[in-house]
Amino acid sequence: MVQRTKVNLDVKNTIYQDNDVDRFELKAAGILVQSNDLCYLTYNDHENKTVWEIYNSDHLKLKRMGNNKTTYDFVIGKVTHTCYQTQYGVLSFDVITEKIDLFMDENLKKGKITLKYQLETGKMIVGKYIVQLKFSA
Repeated sequence: MVQRTKVNLDVKNTIYQDNDVDRFELKAAGILVQSNDLCYLTYNDHENKTVWEIYNSDHLKLKRMGNNKTTYDFVIGKVTHTCYQTQYGVLSFDVITEKIDLFMDENLKKGKITLKYQLETGKMIVGKYIVQLKFSA
């Protein structure tokens, strides 16, 4: 059975690169779809379509489609690999997931994801990231 719910999202990103800290916040309307044991959270992030695939509290997937394309696979205890497709070429990164906190109420009327991860290339840390995403119907 497929259940669709319109939601409002509040997404906060904190990015630590070198000695700089950048913070971004986005408020958007989206759709939460539950199909069997998998949930999809879809919204537009500026020029990108963003889709979160929510498997469980140890595994999330983030897909961004637009001018730049990428898929991040966040798995606790496992290093995953991603390619970031830009108009100038492809960049490769390792994704190290440090933390996933996931809460979704049983009726899918509200939820929260907190994600901490870092990207590396050639064993060099590119950046550390914190994503805080809240949604409610």
